Amino acid sequence: MVAILIVLTIVGFVVADALIQRSKVRQARAAEPDRGQVGKSATPRYVFENLDLPQGVFVAPGHTWLSVDASGTARVGMDDFAQRVIGRIDAVELPQVGTEVRRGDRLFAVRQGKRLAEFSSPVDAVVQSVNEVLAGNTEPLKVKPFSQGWVCALNPSNLARDLKGLSIAEEAREWLGREVQRFLSFIVARPAEHMALGHVLQDGGELSVGLLEMLDDETWGQFNQRFLKEKETKVS
Repeated sequence: MVAILIVLTIVGFVVADALIQRSKVRQARAAEPDRGQVGKSATPRYVFENLDLPQGVFVAPGHTWLSVDASGTARVGMDDFAQRVIGRIDAVELPQVGTEVRRGDRLFAVRQGKRLAEFSSPVDAVVQSVNEVLAGNTEPLKVKPFSQGWVCALNPSNLARDLKGLSIAEEAREWLGREVQRFLSFIVARPAEHMALGHVLQDGGELSVGLLEMLDDETWGQFNQRFLKEKETKVS
């Protein structure tokens, strides 16, 4: 009975999200200017434009995504925000099958050179399986992150409760927008000796994917602490 209620809740989220997005597409098309008239007022393309978030996918405060199938199994990966900030990924450290994790525990990590970005579990669960493809090829994380780039599958133990601490649909998109602004403020506030991007941000230049590749180890560590560690959620 609990599993049925969870599935029905997720279906409700997905349907609501689809209706909202259909309405937004219609409004955007109606308001879209002539594509041939691109002037100084046009919004420049930059690293966070059009962050990907498929219908029915939840996002967690530590920048993981989670999708749940009809059986209650949850697949988890890194969200599009983290992917674009980190840039190059040399290796993925997969969890061990059978490992029991609680929400906020380290679940997996991605490596860039000697540096790690560590991602927390968005739910209490047992690791059911891992995406072995990623052990030798990190490309799916970039090309098809939500279908082939999942990191592990979990058997949640408190899914109904833990989903209350995640965001989906419009709420998730609004949260990601706030995270983008928080990250840009974080970058601008870094001391000049730690970065070489301040003038780009201030002059309105385009930002490239993989901003952290250009920054020092201290900034990388600060990013881990401020953006990837699970913060207090709305779960009661």
